[in-house]
Amino acid sequence: MKSLHGTMLACALAVPCLTQVCLAADAPAKHFPSIDTATVSYMIPGTAQARREVIKGAPHDGVLQEIVVEQGQWVSTGDVIARMDDATARAAVALAREQASRTAGVERAQHSLKLAELQLTRTMSANEGGAVNETEVEDARLEVEIARASLNAALEDQRIAGLELMQAEARLEEHVIRAPFDGRVITIDIEPGAVLQIGDPIATICDYGTLKVDVMLPASWYHQLKKDADYQFHADAPVSREIEGRLVYIEPRVDAAVGGIRCRFFIENPKHALPVGFIVRPITGPETALSAHDGRSMPSDG
Repeated sequence: MKSLHGTMLACALAVPCLTQVCLAADAPAKHFPSIDTATVSYMIPGTAQARREVIKGAPHDGVLQEIVVEQGQWVSTGDVIARMDDATARAAVALAREQASRTAGVERAQHSLKLAELQLTRTMSANEGGAVNETEVEDARLEVEIARASLNAALEDQRIAGLELMQAEARLEEHVIRAPFDGRVITIDIEPGAVLQIGDPIATICDYGTLKVDVMLPASWYHQLKKDADYQFHADAPVSREIEGRLVYIEPRVDAAVGGIRCRFFIENPKHALPVGFIVRPITGPETALSAHDGRSMPSDG
């Protein structure tokens, strides 16, 4: 009986502990520390941007041959975006491939070496019978060395031709503009047939599965902010609701001009429901919150 009572008591004591663990696991995103009128001016809202965005430009001077994708299209890493006119580069590859495939020079050098070695063997045999002198034997040996050097030179030429083919193929590949990561084609800035200079924009690729936002926060919060913790923000139109952002970086210096520190947050956007470019404002603690309209402190809804 005592054992039964002890077991029931242990279970009763364990319930609050388990409840605390569950609550901790499902802890909501943090509010930022409370602010007063003196610190409001140090808070500067941020703009949600794509975590990765790149403008793919012309790799060299030339004519844009074709654009393979459409604006708004999703692309994967390595997908072809566009091609520059590559007629000259393709001709260079064809020439280099022909030169790399040639074996006549090596074969001729191999036959010359065999002939020189055979002649040396015959000369040495004749020398043993007294038919030729040592000078003729040395001349035959020299011919073998010359033939061997010619073969080595032919093999080097063949290797260099192979490297030149690789170089020509690499230059041909430079005419192809590819997606650097999975993302969406946001803009196409040019039309096929345009004459471009190196760096001229062709298309913008954007990966906004994760958004990034830089926010200026009061320097007095430096030791209160927790890296990798989730914090709450109010998102302006067209989102117009509260969202969460994970703190990934706290700049270790104070901006003396505003008395704040720059912090970067990541906002997960796996279904791409959120656009890019909306304003986000930190939601502060239970005492005060930052107004989404005018930046002044106002009573929190709780």
